[in-house]
Amino acid sequence: MAAIPVPTPGAGKLKKGLMRKSAGFTLIEIVIILVIIGALATIAIPSYMRSLERGRCTFAINTLKAMRSAALVYFRENQAYTGMTLDNMETLVGANFYSDNSHPDWEFTIFLLLANDFTLRAKRLNGPLAEDVINFKSNEQFTGSTYPYQDPGDF
Repeated sequence: MAAIPVPTPGAGKLKKGLMRKSAGFTLIEIVIILVIIGALATIAIPSYMRSLERGRCTFAINTLKAMRSAALVYFRENQAYTGMTLDNMETLVGANFYSDNSHPDWEFTIFLLLANDFTLRAKRLNGPLAEDVINFKSNEQFTGSTYPYQDPGDF
């Protein structure tokens, strides 16, 4: 006569328990993943913010360069810079220098105007660098209190 197998208590539970454990993440694994994501975010977010600010400054510098070109056209036609305004510079070259202060980040002005010299200014209106300025002189020299101090091509 053949022996009848006797089931051992808990044998099915052991197999079920192993399957259940491999189906999810433990609390420690989730915490480690959150720490890694947090570390990556602390590196990436400041870098992203700097690149946004660099783009805003590059926009202002390029606008100042276009304004300088318009000022040179004005000088060629009038033999002096006196009387030059953003409005007549815009009309001369068909560009928008935001003479109506419609730009959300920058205010563009003619800061210093002499017969043979000028300085253009971009003043930051908001953000972390609010009230900072970029000056662009007629001799193509940038000065000011905001980053960058050099041509955007130098980055």
